Amino acid sequence: MVSANTQKNSNVQQQKGVGTYGVAIDDLHAQFNSFNRRLRMLEERFSSTRQKLQVIEENMISNARSNSSEVSTLVEEIRELRLDMSDVKDKFKLMATEFVSTAKKEDFQVLKKYVELWEPINFVTRQEVQRIVKQILSEKEKL
Repeated sequence: MVSANTQKNSNVQQQKGVGTYGVAIDDLHAQFNSFNRRLRMLEERFSSTRQKLQVIEENMISNARSNSSEVSTLVEEIRELRLDMSDVKDKFKLMATEFVSTAKKEDFQVLKKYVELWEPINFVTRQEVQRIVKQILSEKEKL
């Protein structure tokens, strides 16, 4: 009897799709399909994330190149500015040494006093002296 009941239970389980371990094949199939769907969704998300990451990497490389060229340009401009600053410093030093050798206000005042004392406006040129001498000689000849 026990074996007849066992055989009946076995037949009923096979008709319901129950395997040897007491798990329904339909349940396993449903779980497998669910796992399969989840796996595809995860693969799609992974693929989408990979594409986004690739775009981000390309943008970063492009930005890095752009920044690198801008930095190079700025470095060159800084070099030029330093050279210009050096030239300006040299010119200021030259001007300072020239100012030292120029006449001071006191020196100019002394020269002004001498010029006023001599009154160079009253001086005559050689040509004027020769003309005056000729004029005087011609007047004497007329007399």
